[in-house]
Amino acid sequence: MSYWTTTIYGIDIYLGFDLVKDLEVKTVKQILDERQMNGKYKSLENFILRTGVSETQISILIRIGAFNFTSNVKTNMQWESLYICSEIKDRSLPVGLFDEAVKIPEIPKFEYSLAEHLYDEIRYFKFPITGTWFNLIRSTFRGVYANDMDKHLGKTVRMVGDFVTYKPVRTKKGEMMMFGTFLDDEGNFFNTVHFPNSLRGYRFQGMGVYLVEGVITMEFGYCSITVNRCAKIPLLPNPWEQEIVNRKLLP
Repeated sequence: MSYWTTTIYGIDIYLGFDLVKDLEVKTVKQILDERQMNGKYKSLENFILRTGVSETQISILIRIGAFNFTSNVKTNMQWESLYICSEIKDRSLPVGLFDEAVKIPEIPKFEYSLAEHLYDEIRYFKFPITGTWFNLIRSTFRGVYANDMDKHLGKTVRMVGDFVTYKPVRTKKGEMMMFGTFLDDEGNFFNTVHFPNSLRGYRFQGMGVYLVEGVITMEFGYCSITVNRCAKIPLLPNPWEQEIVNRKLLP
């Protein structure tokens, strides 16, 4: 169960509501107070009837995966939440006095792609949870993995990594060079060295997954790749944005 801040239970991490963009403090208080008094929420319908949270806030909770325990598709839950909220408005009974009492009409079964889940999470958390950035890049190429770098010493190879951080330094001539850290698709780190000549032509372009080409070297028992060139790999289109574009193109 999630609380206001992130909590850890054994090896499980439950992200805190404070990380969710656009989620109101009032909403979080309603969720936590009601759950504390009357126990876990049984379903989307049960949640709405017990808390009276607004439609906009429910939509955010659905999109971040707060109701994944119901095994329902997000699109279906969005339609169901609108219907339930509409029914509540038409009733004279206050929220909380009835339970599982709304009769929901049958809704066609929708689909929801991994890309849609990931873009939902990036929008509200700023990072993917259901998968990784590798699930969103256009290319399926992964190149040499970090654990295999020692097999390619002295060779020019290509590697694909999720950018983690970098450290800029100055050479004796006052030129800028950098040391980078990336994470490969298997979850292992590898380090990069960017000398001035390479850095002038191929600069970092912010967070994302990069294709890196260079020579594998070893120093003090650790491998790194001296970069000749690198480039950020384009992402798959955001399904939500694509849907807006498609609608605008309709005659």
